[in-house]
Amino acid sequence: MKPKVNTVTPIGTEMILPNMSGTRKYVEIQNINPSNQTLTIHSKLILNQDQNDSALIIDSESTTNRVLYIDTPKTTTSHIIGITQANDLTTGRALSIYSASPSNATRSLAYIENNHSSATDTTLLYLRQEAQNRSLFIDQNTNSIALSIDSEATTSKCISIENSQITTGRVLDCNSSNFLTTGRIISAVSNSADTGARDLVFIRNQNTAAVNTKCLKLDQDANCSALHIDSEATTHTGCAIEIQSPATTTGNVFRIAGANALTTGRLMQLESNSADTSSRSLVSIHNNNALATGAKVLRLQQDSTGTALSIDMNGTTGNAIVIDQDSNNAGDIYAIDIVSNNAGAGNPGGINLGSFSVDEPLIKAPSDAITNPGTLSHQLAIDIGGTTYYLYAYTHGT
Repeated sequence: MKPKVNTVTPIGTEMILPNMSGTRKYVEIQNINPSNQTLTIHSKLILNQDQNDSALIIDSESTTNRVLYIDTPKTTTSHIIGITQANDLTTGRALSIYSASPSNATRSLAYIENNHSSATDTTLLYLRQEAQNRSLFIDQNTNSIALSIDSEATTSKCISIENSQITTGRVLDCNSSNFLTTGRIISAVSNSADTGARDLVFIRNQNTAAVNTKCLKLDQDANCSALHIDSEATTHTGCAIEIQSPATTTGNVFRIAGANALTTGRLMQLESNSADTSSRSLVSIHNNNALATGAKVLRLQQDSTGTALSIDMNGTTGNAIVIDQDSNNAGDIYAIDIVSNNAGAGNPGGINLGSFSVDEPLIKAPSDAITNPGTLSHQLAIDIGGTTYYLYAYTHGT
């Protein structure tokens, strides 16, 4: 290669460097200045195109070699390739890469690689948008993946949206997916066999002042389930739904409100068709603190004339209601306490056994012979067939 000479060689508006030998030869251009502008530094090529035509055209027949090659630049804080002041653009582009090759060989039309693991602060591609428009647009016109990320991250994030300034908009928006048939808008699948505790999806509202923020809202406008859970959990530690350690004090841990469109439907339906004979409770409600003396385990309030509690026992054996009362009190404790008030003309009743057939035992009690009837002091009213009868009640009998 020729030594560099600090001279300026003015040439015409067109420069052709042919290579017809069929062998590889290098041509070095030093201080060429087709524009005749004054050079302030050496080793610069200036192309000044004053016509509506290309300023630089490279016609290459290379097949396995590069068309344009920048060899070992020493650039540190500047740009190896810089496109600046493209301020006259209207519908044009600052950079356009186009290929219409029919080859199905694996390739990348644009490839950026940071090949040193110590360059931890290097960003491969940085997009900055000052206008009110999208920063990145992907137009995928074939039945394939529009964006694929192959990440080797283990403790870091694969995708991170940081310091979003969104107020009334959406940080992530999947909109107008109007061609779906059996597909999904979002599919999150994990096949890891690791037994470590983790959440596949985690949503957190971290500011206690955001009292009107819902972590998850489902709005189903079609006649189908809004939430469907298919769980393969088998033990009590693998609940299909678990609400763990809520901090609720005066509110409701679980609430269904505004179900005002019901006709023959239900607020809740719990059904099991298991043939297993193991002892179990389909519904268990447990107040587990003996000091919570004001807590009712179950409260039913019926404001209409319908039945407040209906039990349909279809088993051939067993009892419809079993009460196991374990009390420890010096006073009288009742397993059932009935308070019945009737504001109308009729009498308030406690228990109605009118549907029983004749000669059927209405009440079963322990066999206790009377040896001393005690003192007659009260009477018990019983309505039989619309007629009120009275049973005498004695005190201190044995």
